[in-house]
Amino acid sequence: MPKIGIALQTTATGEEYSRGFHTILNSIGWSPLKFWKQEVKNGHVVRVMDEEIKSSAIEVHGRNTRTTYITCPPDPEENLGIRKPFLNMLVKKTGEDLDMKAMVYVACVPLILSASWKHININLEEHTYNSFSTKYVETVKIQIHANCRIRRVYFTDRLYSYQDLPKAFKVNISGQSQIVHSKNTGMADKSSPLPAGSGGPQGQGIELSKQPTGSGLQTSTAGHDCMRGIQSILNSTEKDPLKLWKKHVSL
Repeated sequence: MPKIGIALQTTATGEEYSRGFHTILNSIGWSPLKFWKQEVKNGHVVRVMDEEIKSSAIEVHGRNTRTTYITCPPDPEENLGIRKPFLNMLVKKTGEDLDMKAMVYVACVPLILSASWKHININLEEHTYNSFSTKYVETVKIQIHANCRIRRVYFTDRLYSYQDLPKAFKVNISGQSQIVHSKNTGMADKSSPLPAGSGGPQGQGIELSKQPTGSGLQTSTAGHDCMRGIQSILNSTEKDPLKLWKKHVSL
């Protein structure tokens, strides 16, 4: 089965190969969908200017999320052949969610998106082992369904914090960037923690963002100095653990 991973890196993105990074879709590149097949029914796949990031994005939109999508590589006989274990996407939701169902030999990875841009990180090694009890070897194909806008899709050799990403991989998202990890994604490199206001290693569907009361919660509720990389907002052993919590009880 022919592998086109290297061709995608050098041709589709039009940029130099960065150590540990392998881009397969870059919305601002020349002919970003050259190596993608477009399947559209009652919808569209177009490049648009997104007002939130002030840059171009690929919009995949359709009345039926199952019948409008893009696939890479376009030829079913070809294989991406990418062995980097982390799949990363900079995307945002633009319509109805995709209603997926389980299929033989296919593991569905539910992602919770919002109408704002998010960095999605998926640990393919862990998902492969948890779903099939076997080792991840390589990524053969990627298929992205409606309804979303896509800024970049790329693979990495490990999980990178937002500040460690190359400049070309960052965008200004309403003053801050948020990173969403899938349920089984590994922890980020401890030597380069995520900045305040960006999502960190967390459970599926949980997003962390900077709040005005964060410092008060840390000093009043936890009752101890802030530990590096750890911030408590409830500690049951404190004198008044619910001081900054609202209580609501219904009978």
